[in-house]
Amino acid sequence: RDMSGAMTFAAEAAYRMGTGLVKIYTHIDNKEIAGVRIPEAVLMCYSNKDEAEQCARDAVEWSDAILIGPGIGKGDAARSMVEYIMCEAVQTVIADADALNIISEKPDILGRHRGPVIVTPHIGEMSRLTGAAIPDIKKNILEVCKDFSMEYNVVSALKDARTCVSDGRDVYINTSGNNGMSTAGAGDVLAGIIAGLVCTGLGAYEAAKLGVYIHGLAGDMAAEHRGRNAMIARDIVSAISEVIKGAEHDGQQ
Repeated sequence: RDMSGAMTFAAEAAYRMGTGLVKIYTHIDNKEIAGVRIPEAVLMCYSNKDEAEQCARDAVEWSDAILIGPGIGKGDAARSMVEYIMCEAVQTVIADADALNIISEKPDILGRHRGPVIVTPHIGEMSRLTGAAIPDIKKNILEVCKDFSMEYNVVSALKDARTCVSDGRDVYINTSGNNGMSTAGAGDVLAGIIAGLVCTGLGAYEAAKLGVYIHGLAGDMAAEHRGRNAMIARDIVSAISEVIKGAEHDGQQ
């Protein structure tokens, strides 16, 4: 209820990637905010654990891809939704932010997934997921990313100065982006971009690789317009359309 920005950043990013319809599941306190900030989205709200469980069931029945975690918190309702989605969804699930923190406390949830899963942890979240110290992860980021993906049969996008993506076999190192992207909400934008790419038909590994690249390009454009120190997550979302427009123009040529 105190993290309404996360839902709007993720939802708009998914729309900007070409998703036909986005449905937001959020606490009832965010209803008016969602209606104003992202009126294109369908909305389903909850105020307690039972209603949250109904949201999770609806998501599994309704969607082509599910993003869970941004702004969700770690209360009973959030835990219930995360466990249901991770264990029941057959469509691609993108787990980010507090979904990863919930999973880190009960890692068997991740091992029970039925469909493709993409996890998008930063270094601290990966430390909680693996129990490894942050300096050790930074020192061996490629191995940690690949090994985690192999162990749980997931695609991992491990976010750092140079984000690495692995499906447990191959590893991709992203080179777009800049340090101005270390700003609140930027991770929610990335998760929304990846979810949107899944909805356009890409597989989990391809969506994660292309997602971090597009996210970095949008961050570079935002930095060019606003400056690295001044840019915020909204600037990255706004720049997505410029990146896509540029790609479309290059494709026509």
